[in-house]
Amino acid sequence: MPNLAHRNEHDACGDQERTDGEPRVLTVAFDGSPESDLALEVARGLAEATAATVRVVAVHEPFTSPTAGLAPMGAADVGAVTQREAMEERLHDAVGALPASLRAKGLLLKGHAAEELLKETDLGVDLLIMGSRGHG
Repeated sequence: MPNLAHRNEHDACGDQERTDGEPRVLTVAFDGSPESDLALEVARGLAEATAATVRVVAVHEPFTSPTAGLAPMGAADVGAVTQREAMEERLHDAVGALPASLRAKGLLLKGHAAEELLKETDLGVDLLIMGSRGHG
């Protein structure tokens, strides 16, 4: 079963410091989009090549009045619990598909995605990998 965590407070990764210059902790921003799937594949390849640990981070950002108009058709009507459950399921599946050798850990955070990902980088992340939808 994949290792999923829920937290608002961040805890540091307990891995040993590496001295060979290779990344030891790769973090992937994941939202279930094709772009984040591609970012996860890139992280997988890099982690396999460098024996790094992979953290897959999803951020549940409930729709608010200003963001509801950006939601897919009908998605703004979905309750926060249902949104969170759907994100958790996608995260669970993504982490579960990674090889056990990567020691992958899934984290489901709540808040504004950019802010939460920034906080995550303060925890000893060597590389943050994200997809791009070409919007800027």
